[in-house]
Amino acid sequence: MLQREAVEALAEEGAKSAAWVEVLQLYTVPWWQYRAAEGAEPQVSLSTCHPSGSVEIREGLGRQEVKEDGG
Repeated sequence: MLQREAVEALAEEGAKSAAWVEVLQLYTVPWWQYRAAEGAEPQVSLSTCHPSGSVEIREGLGRQEVKEDGG
């Protein structure tokens, strides 16, 4: 419970400099959805609370554009 509160506090702090912040609770993060932000693109701050108790924070990310194949 305290870990979650600490991560939420970090997310609030990160929201001051990032366009938006995501907090995930997953074993593995779908990193294919993210890439390094470019130029003036809105930047994402991502905090991951792993079930093991470890916390990972990555900043300066952009969302990867995914195009569905029409075929």
